Amino acid sequence: MMRLPQNEVIALLKYNSSEPDTERVVLTGKQKDILHCVLKGLSNKEIANNMNISPGTVNSHLDAIYSKLCCSGRLEASLIALKKGLLVSSMGIHRKTVVK
Repeated sequence: MMRLPQNEVIALLKYNSSEPDTERVVLTGKQKDILHCVLKGLSNKEIANNMNISPGTVNSHLDAIYSKLCCSGRLEASLIALKKGLLVSSMGIHRKTVVK
């Protein structure tokens, strides 16, 4: 990461050729809900309170998400999920088909 004038930040992301084939990745509804909360910036404790589950259960779901997405952290999992459209339907976003 590099700090620029006026506190702007540039983040360089390394391309990971070992990203999973998301055509085969299936996240459960609970995993999608948790990942959506992670995208909102909620902590594990906040997610647990919102979903009426224990923080340990949140950790278990996150471990499963990381395993399925072949990543090791919240930011990477969020970026992969957004990039590959894994949360599109759970976030109420609909893709439009463009016909040329």
